[in-house]
Amino acid sequence: MLKAKAAVIGFLHNDTMFKKPKYSLSEEDSRSLLRDQRITPEEPGTILRDVAALLEAIGLEGVSTSSKQGNLPSGMLPDLNTRLHDPIKLELKRPLLRDYPNLAGPYILLRVLGLVRSERSRVCVDEARLARWQALNPCEQYFALLKTWLFDAKGEVLGEQSREHGAPCTGALLFLTQAFGKGWTRFEDSIHVYGFSAMGAVPAWSTQLMMRLGLIELKARPTQQRSRYTTSKGWIMGKARRTEWGEAVTRAIVDQATAMQDTTDFSFWLDLPEMDHALILQGAFAPFFSEYRNTFDSPEAEVRRGAYVFKAKYHKHYGPGDVWRELAVPHGTTLHDLHHAVLDAFQFWDDEHLYEWTAKDRSGRTRSFVHPACEWCPEIDGYADAVKVGALDLPERGTLNFTFDYGNTWRFVLKLQRIDPPVPELRLIASHGKSLPQ
Repeated sequence: MLKAKAAVIGFLHNDTMFKKPKYSLSEEDSRSLLRDQRITPEEPGTILRDVAALLEAIGLEGVSTSSKQGNLPSGMLPDLNTRLHDPIKLELKRPLLRDYPNLAGPYILLRVLGLVRSERSRVCVDEARLARWQALNPCEQYFALLKTWLFDAKGEVLGEQSREHGAPCTGALLFLTQAFGKGWTRFEDSIHVYGFSAMGAVPAWSTQLMMRLGLIELKARPTQQRSRYTTSKGWIMGKARRTEWGEAVTRAIVDQATAMQDTTDFSFWLDLPEMDHALILQGAFAPFFSEYRNTFDSPEAEVRRGAYVFKAKYHKHYGPGDVWRELAVPHGTTLHDLHHAVLDAFQFWDDEHLYEWTAKDRSGRTRSFVHPACEWCPEIDGYADAVKVGALDLPERGTLNFTFDYGNTWRFVLKLQRIDPPVPELRLIASHGKSLPQ
């Protein structure tokens, strides 16, 4: 998978991942570097400048897109590439956003932070969120972007199949575990394409974000040096090394996280997804940056009132496509109640099985909710009896995926048709086709 220096090879072994990182800077030098660092649009990386360029190009009026995922249209990508620091060279005739990881990385951050939204075949800047963003100083903006990359950024925003299931924060772990050393480390192109240890592939957009945050320096792998098995025709990493700023940031985060977990080893990374990420960042950096006072988190899901009209069908691999049911669902209905309604609509007689609901919210992230009796699902967003349909933040024409009975496995797809005026109770309003026997 990886052919690199001993530090990288050692990273692939679990016993090495739990060891405290080795630093080339002394603790005092790291602290001095943090105290002396000024955060501007140009340093310690160009992420603020790049984000500003994206926001300006998209604008409040927005741009049209045919992407179901709400990605930027391919026609604007070459010009947008030139507006960013260190643009990349591509020889593709019709590149997609994923082929420009220098654009894809900042765009993912903007979507997750709610600064850019996608609805009705348009991508536009959210005016209210933009006003809040512009009220922050550069230091606060920088650490908001750093936190979002570390803990919340996922390629699924672009429509990628997640390679990160079972191992959150893939790019962050690669960075924090010292896979990038002080000297240049050479990586095979497979790091972006195939499985990376137990953690999945490391997206090219994530390594680009590390560079634009000033954490590492990068050199691309030339096209002629790529493996014949490489599926990506876009930019991929050839070699990289950590900057001194990157090392100081690593030490501050590791020290703060281990202190919060009251541990002396490096196993804290297992608990990163559940920890208070804002406390980690502010605890690590506020002592060195007096201007770091305010945070900018992902927006809270807005509860939209009304009757959510869903068209429920079997998943295409699990039943006939011409059998469907239409349900009017009050916004206050829990997903647990909705699971009963779907099973009743398709005439299931036995509902005593576990299940899972998944849906993409308007930021492009997939959220997962399971049966209240599930006790073995560490990576979920909640239990189905505690979340209401109106709080899912579904986009227009959004989709709910329902998997029922992990033994026999039934899968249904509920597509949001519209939101009507409120109704007093959930009801079946249309039906077509004969249900399959359970």
